[in-house]
Amino acid sequence: LRRNIATARRRKESIAVFLLGLSQLEEMNDAFGYPFSDLVVLQAANRLTSLFRESDIAARLTDDTFAIITPFTDAKGAIVVAKRIVDLFETSLMVHTIPIALNVKIGVAIFPDHRDSAELLVQGATVAMHMAKATGEDYVIYSPSGDNGASHHIQLMGELRDGIKAYSQWPTIPQLYVKGEFVGGSDIVREMFQAGEL
Repeated sequence: LRRNIATARRRKESIAVFLLGLSQLEEMNDAFGYPFSDLVVLQAANRLTSLFRESDIAARLTDDTFAIITPFTDAKGAIVVAKRIVDLFETSLMVHTIPIALNVKIGVAIFPDHRDSAELLVQGATVAMHMAKATGEDYVIYSPSGDNGASHHIQLMGELRDGIKAYSQWPTIPQLYVKGEFVGGSDIVREMFQAGEL
């Protein structure tokens, strides 16, 4: 990606970075096992490679996330590509005669419009992908305002978790009045934290 950016900078061209999140893989692991979900990911990858040019680069980043780099692609071109990716997964995959419906959520960042380094482009595409998941959109093109909101949310959640850890043994327990009963507020927060909900 760094090499592509250096070339694009010299030639004054655009590059699009896509991050694709596949849904339902965790459920498939639980229901059918990891070998089955690996076959699902392989079929998804085969569909994706059928869409792209020789100059494009695709890689699997995590169990359920792919990265795609498309040189010579501006924001308008990226929207066209994102719609094509979504269309690819309109038809279910067939694995061992079992139809698998995958939803894909896509985040896109463009060089030089949105970010000017490899790390920042990937970060921007990641923020956009999480925005797509949060809003239910098929794809989201990165915007600085969305990044600020996501960064603030992440920082706020981190501060909240740290605060709960530091003060989880408060001697004074605040009381909440919930549905006609007094409930220990710190107990509720502590249970949510231990369950990973905070």
